Amino acid sequence: MRADAGEPGRARGGEQGAGDQRGAGRAGGGDTGRDRGARDQAVHAYRAIWYYTAGEILVRATASRRRTTDARATYRDRVFIDLDPAELPHLSQVADRWAGLTAEDTYELGLRALLNGFSATH
Repeated sequence: MRADAGEPGRARGGEQGAGDQRGAGRAGGGDTGRDRGARDQAVHAYRAIWYYTAGEILVRATASRRRTTDARATYRDRVFIDLDPAELPHLSQVADRWAGLTAEDTYELGLRALLNGFSATH
């Protein structure tokens, strides 16, 4: 038995099965490196967008729940109280505005930056 016999879309014994779509609909049948690279890049972009979106949803849901159910100071609030301006001058300058800045909806800005980064690589 061939090593690739267990791949999805492959019939046992390595024969091309009905689910094997490599080269389907293309004259000459082969996959060029450029085509494969573009598809690989699309998968990577999709996954990055999905992870970014899922992370945004999780962070927002957790922050919202935390604000409505827990009156204790957050870890961030406790850390920002003790920031050393000599050690972290830029962060200490925005410490009093941090909660408001991080509450802003920057999803679209981040998504555009992510998409621009992927576009710049091709």
